[in-house]
Amino acid sequence: MVDDHSRIGLVGPNRSGKSTLLRVPAGADAQARLEAAADAVVLDRTLLDRPLSALSGGQAARAGLAVLLTARFDVLLLDEPTNHLDDERLAILVTLLSDREGGS
Repeated sequence: MVDDHSRIGLVGPNRSGKSTLLRVPAGADAQARLEAAADAVVLDRTLLDRPLSALSGGQAARAGLAVLLTARFDVLLLDEPTNHLDDERLAILVTLLSDREGGS
């Protein structure tokens, strides 16, 4: 049973659709929140309009972290969240996850 304190992992082989499943639409004010989050993780705002495939691994990881910072969901689905994060951005991710209510 999944409850308020549950943490769930999504596991599967490569190219099975895990990342596609994790794409969640954002709210109407998403752009403003995303720009503020990009500033917080030191990501150039001009990169926000580019496809992730056009970004370096580190830029894509910071873009993903910026999206996490804007999330207003009770559930976070993370697909390899620490890949390509430097120590500073990893600390932001740890703080973000630690500060959220829910499972541990």
